Amino acid sequence: MTSISCFIFRCKLLHMLRSLEKPLILIAYSASLPMLARILCLWAVLFFGYAIAFVQVFGLTKVGNNSTSRFANYRTWGNALLSLATASTGEAWNANMHDFMVEYPRCVEGKSYLSSDCGSQAWALGLFGTWNLISMYAVLQDIFYPCSSLTCLSLLC
Repeated sequence: MTSISCFIFRCKLLHMLRSLEKPLILIAYSASLPMLARILCLWAVLFFGYAIAFVQVFGLTKVGNNSTSRFANYRTWGNALLSLATASTGEAWNANMHDFMVEYPRCVEGKSYLSSDCGSQAWALGLFGTWNLISMYAVLQDIFYPCSSLTCLSLLC
């Protein structure tokens, strides 16, 4: 009995979708494309800016114990982009942050910035914390739910 009712429901749903000129999902998708493109451009600018900041601050810092590969550092701009992409998914960003908080007995302190491989607790907390908040919670929320606001719903009418 239930298989017959499921079959009837599928037939009615298919008939309803065929009767529409355009399925509503395509209308909603096309309405959200410009907003999605703007969000992705903003995210790319944030990636580039944060990658430059991380390379400048942590480019000479000693690689810590939590490094999963030779690319999980901020020595080059490409490695910084890969590390930021990994951190934006939430993958071990906290352990990575603690790697760049390394201080004196575990690193070589020099008289100048260029002769030291120590990290900075303040810069690590600031950069990793803001990157986590911006990329994981603000930008990814808008990418996966771009039509969650009332303005996007009004585009469908």
